[in-house]
Amino acid sequence: MSIKKILALVVMFAALVAVFAGISYVNNYTSQLTRQTPVSTDSVVVPPNGYGHFLLQQNSSQENYYFSMSISNGTLREDAVAEEIYQAWLNGSYKPSWREVPSPGWSQGGDDYWPLSAVSQERLYYIFWNPDSTISKEVTFKICEQWTEPVYNTFNLGFGIFLIAAGAVSGLAAAFSVSKRTLIVVIALTLIVSGIFLVTTNSQTFHHEEITATNSLAVPAGSCVNESVRYNATGFHYFMLKVDNGTMNSTVLSVEDFATFSQGQYEPYWQNWRGSQGISGTMDGGSANHVYLVLSNPEAFDKQVTVQVYRAWDEYNYFGLIGGILLIAVGVIAFYFANKSQVASFNKALENQE
Repeated sequence: MSIKKILALVVMFAALVAVFAGISYVNNYTSQLTRQTPVSTDSVVVPPNGYGHFLLQQNSSQENYYFSMSISNGTLREDAVAEEIYQAWLNGSYKPSWREVPSPGWSQGGDDYWPLSAVSQERLYYIFWNPDSTISKEVTFKICEQWTEPVYNTFNLGFGIFLIAAGAVSGLAAAFSVSKRTLIVVIALTLIVSGIFLVTTNSQTFHHEEITATNSLAVPAGSCVNESVRYNATGFHYFMLKVDNGTMNSTVLSVEDFATFSQGQYEPYWQNWRGSQGISGTMDGGSANHVYLVLSNPEAFDKQVTVQVYRAWDEYNYFGLIGGILLIAVGVIAFYFANKSQVASFNKALENQE
């Protein structure tokens, strides 16, 4: 093979690399950037064996406001209540439903922000109890205004277009300087490499989520309600719950546990929450499952709870896998026919040596 053809092949492969790189740059032209502007920072110190509270307020103009909470050392017991419940607590007529924090949804360092829109009350009191008898603990509240905006990288766009154009022009120019067989071989190798890339990229599972059901449940004051849920699809199922006011207790029970619970012979582990909460719904991870979502209203007024059932599962991108295998197959066939005469000559030479 002449030096001219070797250089043409090198240019063609370099052109292919340039085109793929240019496509990657163009695909990364835009992105979403989250920005935050600090609004306020406040804190409350909870003494040993003592209590503390913090008032969190919101209004309709704070739709883009987010808040975070962090504890300086160790853990505390916490309950979030509406103003009327807070007054009852001060009078000694309300016993808080303590939960230990930090817990899921909390950030020890205060870096996770949660929307104020999830706080249904305009005035919400966080009550803290420090059961530690040795040290005081400080809870820090941060409020910021948060929004997302598109970011355009003009360099990526321009450089990507340049690479695609340069690769296309140089690749086509080099293709005219080689023989038909050489061009088919290059195309065949490109198909094989592209197919291997697709198969390798899609040889791992990808995560998927979908909402399978949405419902609304009325929970009377001081009462329990339950919802029977059956799953007919594989994957991990969980609930996203949102209460319109106050706090709520929730749990998910198997059919057997629900039967003993209904007879008053079993006390489940209750999750106490306010605003919104996620809770696992799959008890055994099987493809077919039947569970009961149980909601208990600990307060003296009716509430409405929105229930969304999510299904999460991992699966392969079969379209990408099949496409990669087809590209490899087409590339191998094209490579064989491009070199059919050479393969025959090679086999004949081997026969003559025998």
